[in-house]
Amino acid sequence: MNVENYNRNLSKLDFYLKKYNARHTYLKGTPLIISFLVTNKCNLRCKHCFYHETIDTGNVSEALTIDEYRRLSLSMDNFLTGIFCGGEPFLREDFHEIIQIFQKNNKMMLADSASNGQYTNRIVSQVEKILKASPKQTYSLGLSLDGFRDTHNEIRGLGTFDKVLETWAACKTLKRYYSNFELYICSAMNTINENEMSAFIDWAMLNMKPDKISLIKTRQEPRAGDEIKDINMDNYLSCIKTIEKYTQQLDSSILEKPQTYLLSSVNNYIFDGEYCNEKLFTCYAGLHGGFIDYNGNIGVCEVLPTIGNLRDHNMNFKELWNTYLATERRNEVNCNQHCLHCTHESEGLLPSIYFPPNSLKYERIKNRPSNRSTGEC
Repeated sequence: MNVENYNRNLSKLDFYLKKYNARHTYLKGTPLIISFLVTNKCNLRCKHCFYHETIDTGNVSEALTIDEYRRLSLSMDNFLTGIFCGGEPFLREDFHEIIQIFQKNNKMMLADSASNGQYTNRIVSQVEKILKASPKQTYSLGLSLDGFRDTHNEIRGLGTFDKVLETWAACKTLKRYYSNFELYICSAMNTINENEMSAFIDWAMLNMKPDKISLIKTRQEPRAGDEIKDINMDNYLSCIKTIEKYTQQLDSSILEKPQTYLLSSVNNYIFDGEYCNEKLFTCYAGLHGGFIDYNGNIGVCEVLPTIGNLRDHNMNFKELWNTYLATERRNEVNCNQHCLHCTHESEGLLPSIYFPPNSLKYERIKNRPSNRSTGEC
């Protein structure tokens, strides 16, 4: 890797972030990264799901419509990344249209989705529409795989592993024609799969050749109970090291881009934080990250209470984002009891890691305590 090229790319990123920061001078502007849960419908009942109390509740009519997403986008500034999930996002036949709206109106450079991969034809069809419509903007699709066949099926349901592989193979063909397509594996780690995850990642990297692996620590209140969150962090560390091994083999032009280290930085912050028994990053949820639920509720993140509903503000994001309640909720970030041991990626670590005192290329603490319950680092 050429260090000069890396530093040059880092300077370009810093220049972009300074321009972006200017939008927050008087009122709070649109965050850098926004997480959209576009539906509360899902065809699976995964054991680690944190969204299970909302899944399949209420009426379909409660979900934001295409017209409402269009009005919402026109009230927002340009932003870097949109994370579009659910539920299962591809259950919406207009899912590709939602992404295209923000690509067109808000110059969103990266759209990212996670899918359980069970609807092969629908996924391939919608992904191709996204890629065709915006060839200069990246679309990144993560298909969920949580271990080898038996373990994955135990977590997500019988037959789901083979279906994901079928969808993966079909999506791989799209990479031949679309250079703006990233295909990756998204794995949620818990006590059911923790002992095999490092070996599975090794197998997946060699046999499936994903563009990257997103390793998520099961969080919040999973369907199977809180006990499945209590993984052995040495198993988590083993997974991090396996991913890092393959990262180091990437082309030098990729290694010279600071964003290449985004996911590994997130994993390292989580690992050290769990061992030190405290959150080790400054969270900018509510400023650089935000959350929009399927029904128009907005929050600074998925964990803290919402600040209101877009429909009560004529779908005007900035208006709701700058209310008194939004300011109050923003002030809770980093000091609310839910924040003290946060391992939340989407609206927490992912946007926050770009800004001081956090570091995009975070290195693990070398002399960590052997007993993480001590809270000393």
